[in-house]
Amino acid sequence: VVIPRNMQLHITADIAHFIYSNYDLHQVQGKATVADGILHLDQIKANMLGGEVMLSGAYNTQQPDQPQTDMTIEAKEWHIPQLLQTVSIAQAFLPLQQAIQGQFSGKISLSTALTDKLMPVLSSVNSTGRLQIQNLNLAQFVPLQKLATALGLTQLPSATWPTLGLAFDIDSGYLFVHPFELLVDSVQMKIAGKNGLDKHIDYTIEMTIPRSKLGQASSTLNQLIAKANAAAGTAIQAGDKLHVNVHLTGTILQPTLKLDLTPMTASVKQTLTTAAQQKLQEEKQKLIQQLMPHDSQNVAQDSAPVKQRIEKTLQKTFQKGIRQLLNKGRDTTR
Repeated sequence: VVIPRNMQLHITADIAHFIYSNYDLHQVQGKATVADGILHLDQIKANMLGGEVMLSGAYNTQQPDQPQTDMTIEAKEWHIPQLLQTVSIAQAFLPLQQAIQGQFSGKISLSTALTDKLMPVLSSVNSTGRLQIQNLNLAQFVPLQKLATALGLTQLPSATWPTLGLAFDIDSGYLFVHPFELLVDSVQMKIAGKNGLDKHIDYTIEMTIPRSKLGQASSTLNQLIAKANAAAGTAIQAGDKLHVNVHLTGTILQPTLKLDLTPMTASVKQTLTTAAQQKLQEEKQKLIQQLMPHDSQNVAQDSAPVKQRIEKTLQKTFQKGIRQLLNKGRDTTR
C-alpha cells in the first residue's frame, strides 16, 4: 500500500474491533498522522494477544518498491502461545507453538522492510527487546527434555519460573539471546546463544548442580574419581556442587547435546594434584629408606641418582591418575 506523498491527514482512532491478517485487536485508541508518504503512529493503544499493547512508529512508503516500518512496541501481559501462533517474526525464529507457556511484558524496538502484502522481510528484521516473563513453563521444550535426560535432572521439564528477565537482539537473520539465569530445585543455569532463520540453534548453558540432584551422572562421576584415586593412591571426593557446561546445536526440535565436564574436572584435578603431591613426598621418603644403599661409604655417591629415579617413577604413577580423570572431561551425548 503506497501512501501518496501529497496527502496529509490527522487521525484520532477509537475502534472497538479491528482485524488485520492474523492480528485481532480490540479497543484501538490513539492518534496517527499521514504526511509525505509516511504514516506516523503516536501511542496507539489496543488489546491483543491476551494483553495490551502501545505502538509508536512509522510506516514509510517514500520508496514504493521498498516500504519500511520502524516501531516501538510496549507489550503488557502478552500470552506467549498466542504470540507464537500469530506473529510471523516470532514463528520464524521460534517455531514452538505450545512448547512455551507463560506471559510477558516489555519494550521492543523493531525495524524491517515489508513485502507488497505488508509482511516483514525476515532477513531484514532488526530488533531489540527487554522482557519480563511471568510463569514460564518449558515442559514441551525438546532441548530441555534432552538435557534433563542426559543429566538425570527429572525436575527440569516440570519447572515453572514465576519471573524471568530476558533480553534479545535480532540481526542478520539471527535471534541473539543475551545471558540469563534460571534456578530450579537448587540447579543453577546461565544460558545464552542464538537461533537462525534456518531453524538451527547454538546455545551454551553453564550449570552448577548439587551432586544430590544428579541421577546416573553422579554414579558415573564417583566411578571416575575412584579410578583416578586408585591409580594415584589418593582418597579425594568430588565437591557437593558440580560445574558442567552444555553446548546445544542442531535444531530446536532435533537438538544435539554436548556435555563439557572441563569445569568440573578442573576443580577435581587441582584437588587431586595437591593430594598427589603430598602422597608423592610421603612415598618418596619411604622408598628412599628401602632402596638407599646401606654402605655408608657409597651413600653420597649413589643417593642422588636413586632419588631421581624414585621421584620420576612416583610422578608417572600420580600423573596417570590425573590423566584418567582429564581424559573423561568431555562427553558428547546423543
